[in-house]
Amino acid sequence: MREVTLQRISPSSICPRGRYGWLTVREGEQILFQCFTVERPWMQDANNISCVPRGCYPLVWEYSEHFHRNLWELKNVPGRSEVKIHPANRPEELKGCIALGRSLGHEPAGWYVAESISALEEFHYALKGLAKTTITILDNEATDAPTFLRSAGGDQSSGAHSVGHV
Repeated sequence: MREVTLQRISPSSICPRGRYGWLTVREGEQILFQCFTVERPWMQDANNISCVPRGCYPLVWEYSEHFHRNLWELKNVPGRSEVKIHPANRPEELKGCIALGRSLGHEPAGWYVAESISALEEFHYALKGLAKTTITILDNEATDAPTFLRSAGGDQSSGAHSVGHV
């Protein structure tokens, strides 16, 4: 069975603007796909402004009226509906959903994910043929965020970190 895991790699204390993570699709021990993620910061699970609480959720492939296409949706998120995985680059472009990116960059306003549309298409391909699976979201609130996140947590003018294809 193919399973999805999102490991958040940015503690709120280092990246208060949003939560950044690392998403992996596995089938057994085989890694099928990996990419960066971006979400809104933790805001006590407030609808449309908070990242998804950590936990395990059903992930269902279904049509989105808003995006006019099929997308993966997290189900059974407490007090929420329509929690999609869709293209976006910055936390403020999201309303409680999750966006994917092939690379992670930094600008004066903060971190962002890039190549979101291509990452989303590759994610869809990794789950092709499925109608549902699960996603497990794990938090990392320790101070062991990747070195590049800690070093650019301030106002560095640029930076980029890419993901190789799996």
